[in-house]
Amino acid sequence: MTFTTMRKFNFLLLFALMAFASASLLTSCGDDDSTPPPPDPNPEPDTTKFTDPRDNQVYDLVYINGTTWFAENLNINTNTADTTSYYCYDDKPDNCDVLGGLYNFYAAKVACPAGFHLSTQEEWDALIEFAGGRGEAGKALKEGGSLKFNALLGGVRFSINGMFTGRNEVGNFWAISETGDSFTAQVQETSDGIGFSKDSGRQNARCVRCIMD
Repeated sequence: MTFTTMRKFNFLLLFALMAFASASLLTSCGDDDSTPPPPDPNPEPDTTKFTDPRDNQVYDLVYINGTTWFAENLNINTNTADTTSYYCYDDKPDNCDVLGGLYNFYAAKVACPAGFHLSTQEEWDALIEFAGGRGEAGKALKEGGSLKFNALLGGVRFSINGMFTGRNEVGNFWAISETGDSFTAQVQETSDGIGFSKDSGRQNARCVRCIMD
């Protein structure tokens, strides 16, 4: 075999090998019938923190059953020169740093930062159902519970006498209905259940949990 003939033979062999490889690749791709799964209609957001631009306070967030909640009690001072609507337990600012603030209902309605809102009656109903129902939900929602909601037991302040009570024993969280009625969700240290009922004591000060819009 001459040198020229050998070069032609090597070229044809190389061309044949390349054609075979391309055909194999196309066949392999054509045989793949797998399709990607559909996107999650309620994907968990990447963020687990939120910085309130009003005072640069940073809050933990938790994603539960399609809803992003504050995983901490709100703590923004809503007091004005004419109105007191925000309190720290026993009137000690350090308690707000740990447990969050206590708000009357009128302040609670507007206290959440832009992009968030006061948790509603319907959202609490859905949360309680997802957490196991009223007889069991408190266990999952309390600090250290499985849902990481961390329902801090910040107590309550009664407006009639200015008395604070219930710290580390009970957490009372404001909720609002579609018609503007006030509700309270109550989590107790000594119970796995959770209470949720209409509340007419709007001047009493309770905890606030915000929800992403």
